[in-house]
Amino acid sequence: MFKKTFALLFCLIFGFVWGLSSGHYKVFPFSILKETKSYIAEFFPKPPKNRIYRPAERFFTSTAERLEITCPNDDPITFVALGQSNAANSLSSFGERDPEATAYQFYDGKCYLMEDPTIGSTGDRGSLWTEFAQSLSQASGWSVVFVTAAVEASSVNDWLEPESGYFDRAARQISQAIDSGLTPKFVLWHQGETDALSNTDPLDYTLRLKTLIEQVDQLFEPGLEPTWIIFQTSICRGLPNGSRQLVEAQRNVTKQHMRAILGPNTDQLGSLYRYDGCHFNANGKARIIEELRTQILDLENF
Repeated sequence: MFKKTFALLFCLIFGFVWGLSSGHYKVFPFSILKETKSYIAEFFPKPPKNRIYRPAERFFTSTAERLEITCPNDDPITFVALGQSNAANSLSSFGERDPEATAYQFYDGKCYLMEDPTIGSTGDRGSLWTEFAQSLSQASGWSVVFVTAAVEASSVNDWLEPESGYFDRAARQISQAIDSGLTPKFVLWHQGETDALSNTDPLDYTLRLKTLIEQVDQLFEPGLEPTWIIFQTSICRGLPNGSRQLVEAQRNVTKQHMRAILGPNTDQLGSLYRYDGCHFNANGKARIIEELRTQILDLENF
C-alpha cells in the first residue's frame, strides 16, 4: 500500500513539474502560473547578451554610380525594409534592373533608380527588394519607393539598443522620406534567424518587437502609421528546421498589434531555395517576391 501511494505521489509531482516547465498543460494551476510568468516578464525582460555591432563601413552607402532622379510625386507607395541579412544585401545574385519599371530607392534625401545592392543596408550582394519593387510596379502601375536599413546578423534587441545605432540610422531615413512627401505605407520586417539561433525567449522576442514597432510609429503623424508585414522566419545555418517557438512569437506580435500582419512564411523554403543553408538563391527570391506581391495587391484591393 505504501509503495503504491508513494508511486502515485511521485507521478503527480513529476507530472506537475514537467507540465510547468513545458507549458503543455492549460488547466489549473499551470495556466495561472504561465500567465504570472508572462506578467512578470513584461516588466523584467531578460537582459540581452553582450553584442558586437556592425560598424558603419559594413553598410552599403555608395551613390557614386547610381542614377539620381526627381522623387516621384504621383502618390507612390513607399516601403521600409528592416531586419537582418535576408532583408539586406546577402542574396546570391543581383536583381536585374528594368529601365521601364518605376521603382526607386530613397536615401539621404534623394531618390535613385532602384538596383542592387540596396543603399543603406549591410552587404554588397543581391537583395529581395529590387526585383520585388519592379515586379510590383509593373503589376500595378504604381511608382514604388524603398527605404532600406537592414543589418546582417542583427537580433531584435539590437534594434532597440542605442549603442548599435541601427534604429537611429533607420529612423533618420524614414524621417527624411516623410519630410520629402514619401510617407512609408508598409514596413517589411524580415528577421528572426539570429534570435532563433540564440534561443531568445519567445515572450522576450514578442515584447521587444512590439516595442520596436511603437518606436517607429512615433516617427509618424497620428493616423499615418505604417502597416508592419512580419515575415515568419527563423531558418539559418545551425538550425535547418528553424524554431517553431520563434515563429509563434512573430505570429503573436500580429495578434497583439492592430497594424501588424503576417507576411510570407519563408521557413517553408528549404535548401533548394537557399545557397548556403540560410540566404536565398534565385529560386527563393522568386517565390518570396510572388507571394509578397500578391499580398500587397490584395491589401490595396488592386
